[in-house]
Amino acid sequence: MIVHSSRSLQAPFLLRFLKSKKIYYCQEISHIMYDSVMKYRKSERPVQYIYDTLARFMEKTINISNMKFADKILVNSRFLKRELTKFYKIKSEVLLPGVDDIFFSPKKMKRDIDILFIGSMSYESGE
Repeated sequence: MIVHSSRSLQAPFLLRFLKSKKIYYCQEISHIMYDSVMKYRKSERPVQYIYDTLARFMEKTINISNMKFADKILVNSRFLKRELTKFYKIKSEVLLPGVDDIFFSPKKMKRDIDILFIGSMSYESGE
């Protein structure tokens, strides 16, 4: 079974309950928990600072715990592998996203439109 991030957690609770072999494919690290830019300053809102600090600690603890239930952790870049080791102290293997360039080759044709879509359709992203 291949599992990836859920909407609310980096490593979903599903990893704990599956009885089959589990591969967790990690495509990013939640930087809101680690980047100093994203942290509140203690002087701004003390209650908010305490809440956010506790929430980030709990989310990190849950993510690490859930990841340990995976039989193998795959990441999409060497950079992400280093980040995962740095923040979670968990080993992973790199599986680069790939495309069969023989089957999916550019065709010489006139294009009327180009479509680029990044992200998911959700209320939060305004789509």
